[in-house]
Amino acid sequence: MQKKFLVSLTATATAFSMLVAPSLTAFAEDAAAEDVTTPINITSEEKEVVVESVTVDTGNSAITVSIPDGSVTVNTDVNTSGSNGTTTKTYTDGEKTYNTSSPAIVVSAGNVEVGGNVNAAGDDQTGITAGSYGTNDKAEVTVDGKVSANGIGISARGENTTVEVGSVNSGDDAISAFDGSTVIVNGDAISTGAVGTISSGEYNKETKQREKVTESYYGSGIDTDGSSNIFVDGNVIGVNTASVGIYQSKSDHDNNEEQGKIIITGTISNSDDNRSRISFGYSSYRDNEGNEIKPTYKDVDDVLKSIPELTIYEMDKENITVGRPLAEDATVTYKDVYDAVVKTINYIIKQDTESQEKYGLKLTEDNKNVTPIYGPHGETYDTVNLKEAFKVAANVPEGYEVTAGENVTVTNNGDGTFTLVLNNVKGGINVKVTAIVKTTENTDGSQSYEVVVENVTPSYADPAQAPAGAIVVSNTVSAADTPSQIAAISGTKPARTVSYNMSSITPIQYKESIISNVAAAPQGGAMNIETDRVACLDSKMIAAIASRPDIDVNVVFTYGGKKLKVTIPAGYDVNSLLDEYGYCGFLRLMSILGSTEL
Repeated sequence: MQKKFLVSLTATATAFSMLVAPSLTAFAEDAAAEDVTTPINITSEEKEVVVESVTVDTGNSAITVSIPDGSVTVNTDVNTSGSNGTTTKTYTDGEKTYNTSSPAIVVSAGNVEVGGNVNAAGDDQTGITAGSYGTNDKAEVTVDGKVSANGIGISARGENTTVEVGSVNSGDDAISAFDGSTVIVNGDAISTGAVGTISSGEYNKETKQREKVTESYYGSGIDTDGSSNIFVDGNVIGVNTASVGIYQSKSDHDNNEEQGKIIITGTISNSDDNRSRISFGYSSYRDNEGNEIKPTYKDVDDVLKSIPELTIYEMDKENITVGRPLAEDATVTYKDVYDAVVKTINYIIKQDTESQEKYGLKLTEDNKNVTPIYGPHGETYDTVNLKEAFKVAANVPEGYEVTAGENVTVTNNGDGTFTLVLNNVKGGINVKVTAIVKTTENTDGSQSYEVVVENVTPSYADPAQAPAGAIVVSNTVSAADTPSQIAAISGTKPARTVSYNMSSITPIQYKESIISNVAAAPQGGAMNIETDRVACLDSKMIAAIASRPDIDVNVVFTYGGKKLKVTIPAGYDVNSLLDEYGYCGFLRLMSILGSTEL
C-alpha cells in the first residue's frame, strides 16, 4: 500500500459513545494478519496493529485511533453494519426516531491504512471521521479502494489531517471538509441522498424555530468552509442541494481564515436540474435572543478573499449561486459580486490525446491567459478563466476542424493557430481535431456525406454504463418461473424486478433506470425496486409511476438490520407521496403506507 500526497488533514470530530465491548488492542508485529470481528481501539498507548480485514455488525466503529503514534493497517476491507443508537427529530407534524451508528473509522490522531474498501452499511453511518475540533494532532487515513457509506462518506477537520481514498459513494455528503483539512479522492465523489431536516418560513424568536420544519432528502458531493484542500479526480454529484457547497462562517470571515484549493477534474452534476452545481454561501447560527449571526462583506475584494482557489473541468448545468451577504454600507451590487467570483474559477483545458499525436495539437507558447494549476500528485492542469482567449496550434488537414465543446468559440487564425474563448460557466473545454463530414464511396461511384455527431450522453447518466452487477434486471411472467425471493415481494404477478447496488451507481443512473424500467414493467403486473440502502424517489420517478396506474410498485430496502417492503398499490395517487421539495424518501414512504418485513 503506497501513501500518495499529503498535506496535513483533520476530520470532523463527532462525539460518539463507545460500547463497552471486546476490542482488539494489540497484535504481535510478526504474527500473520487475521480477519477480526471486534472493534480495534488504540486510545491509550502506542500500538501498531496489522490485520487482514475488520468486520463489525453492531453499529460501532471498526477502528478508533486517538494517539499520535497509533497505527492500524488493514490489508483488505473494513465492513460495518447495524445500529447502536437512535436520534429523534422534531418536525412540524410531529417527532420521528431514526437509527444511528458510529463512524466506521475514527482517527483523531494517528494513522490508518486500508488496502481494500470501506463499507459503512450501518444506519446513517459515516465512513471516515478524521481529525478533531480541540486538538491539532496529525491524523491520516488512506483507503486504496472505495468508501461506501449510508451517512457522510468522509468527514475531515484540521490542518494536520489528510484523508486519501479511491472514490466515495455515500448517502449524505460525500466529502465534508473543514478547518484546513486535506481530502484527496482519486475517483468520483457521489452523494445518493440521505434523510435531513429543512426549516422554512419566518423565524419565531420565542419558540426559537422557523415556521415549518420538515423531513427531506439531500446530500452534497462536497460540503466545506473553503479552507480545506480538496482534490477529486472524477465527477462530483449532489442530490437536492448544492453539488459543491462552500459556506463561510462569521468567525472564519472575521479571522481572515486562509482559504484552500479545490480541484475537480470531472463533471459537477446533480439529480435535480434546478439545484446549484456550485454554491458560494455562508453558515449562520442564532444567539440567545434569536438574532442571526452571519458574516457580511463590504466589497468585492472582501468576498474574493473569502473563497478558495477553485479549478473545475465542467458542470452539466450553468447553475452557480453566489450568496455572500453584503454589509448595509456596501457600495457594490450582488451582480458585481457574482461576476467577480465567476471570473476567478479556473477551467481545465483538456486536449485530445489522439489529436496531439496525429495532428500535433498543442497550446502555443504565447498564452498569457493560461495558468498552470498543480494537483496533489504532481499533475499539472492548464486552465483559463471565463471569456479569456487562448491559442492552440495544430496541423489540420482539409475536411477537419478544431473544436473544443459547445461552450467554446474557435477562430481559425489562418496560420496554423486557433484562438479559443470559453463563453459559458459550464466549462467543458476539450480541444480536438475532428472531421467536419464523413465521406463514403458508394459502389456506383457516387459519394455519401454524413455529419459526424459524437455521443454526448455522459457515463454518469447512462444506466447502461453502470459497473457490471450494479443494476440487475429480471422479468417473471408466471408463478412457474417466479423465484421464491421475488414471489415474496410481488407474489405470482408478472413482475419486473430491478436490484440496485447504490454504492456503485450515480443518482442520475438510478433515476434513469427507475424511469425506463417502470415503463417496461408488464401490463397489470408489478415493478419491484430493491436497493441495498435507504434511498428516495424524486418527482420524475413518481411521474413515471403515475403514468403506470396498472402496476403495483414494491420498494424493498434494508433499514435497522431488517429487509423491509413498502407497496404502492396500483392506481394510488402517487403524487401525494412527494414532500414540498419534490422528493419521497423511503422512510417517508414507509411512514405513509406502512411496511412488511421480508
